[in-house]
Amino acid sequence: MRYFLVLVILFSNCNFNKKEVQFSGNWKRVQMTSELFDDTIKYENPIELLSFRSDNLVFYYRNLYQYEFDPDYDSLYLQYLDSVGTRSYVRVFKVDFIDLNTMNFSYVRKLVDTVSLKPVDMIYTVTFEKDLVNE
Repeated sequence: MRYFLVLVILFSNCNFNKKEVQFSGNWKRVQMTSELFDDTIKYENPIELLSFRSDNLVFYYRNLYQYEFDPDYDSLYLQYLDSVGTRSYVRVFKVDFIDLNTMNFSYVRKLVDTVSLKPVDMIYTVTFEKDLVNE
């Protein structure tokens, strides 16, 4: 009975340890990895591709989207401003924070093999670093 009580207390405290993630500032793409081809591209002159604003707005590749973050699945959802509330997403990313100023976005791109005409899932991981100079 004692062990059961300890497990109940341990699992009930798990929800309180989940931190609230706040996205802000400008982020530059520094590296991109393709899992299918085991290929990595490092950008010597990183460019700013992400800019988080207030009201859950983000500029991604110079287009304005609204974003939602699901901390249970570490997922970031981008949607057009006119489709908010429809659960129709433009992009879905798996977010992995390396540290406060570095994060990885992973996403799947669906391709078709030109020989067999079978669908292939290509997983990309993009590393972003926060632009501390222009903050």
